[in-house]
Amino acid sequence: MAAGWRVAAESGAWTVSPHLFVMATMILCRARKSTVVNDIIEATVEPQKLGPKNLTGWKRPILPEYEDPHTGAGKAKGATWADWYRSRHVLFRIPVNEFTRRVWAIHGDWRPKLESGDVIRDQGGQIVASCTEAGETRWAEGW
Repeated sequence: MAAGWRVAAESGAWTVSPHLFVMATMILCRARKSTVVNDIIEATVEPQKLGPKNLTGWKRPILPEYEDPHTGAGKAKGATWADWYRSRHVLFRIPVNEFTRRVWAIHGDWRPKLESGDVIRDQGGQIVASCTEAGETRWAEGW
């Protein structure tokens, strides 16, 4: 839709058909509604406001297993971005994508150190990296 507006503006048109905006609005209005997102926010934020320590700035604790390079505690104990990417793509099985590849090209030390049996897949389900029982890591071409 934005491209249509840009093309119309660049070509000197004085109007753009509103059909796309009307159709998008109708689809959103007719779509099944859900309050899951709001409920998740309320379930996680409200205890911080209403908890017994609300006047002292109480926050949910970060468990030791989640202390990664995003946190001061994780940095203090030496957590690396390679560890974080291993959790992300091996433990949680989040597929890698073109931008993951670009990040690893820039920061080679962020590429995860795989352990025996580890597998990393791309968004199409293709194996990008794996580690053999002998501990040998194999990366697909281009990765």
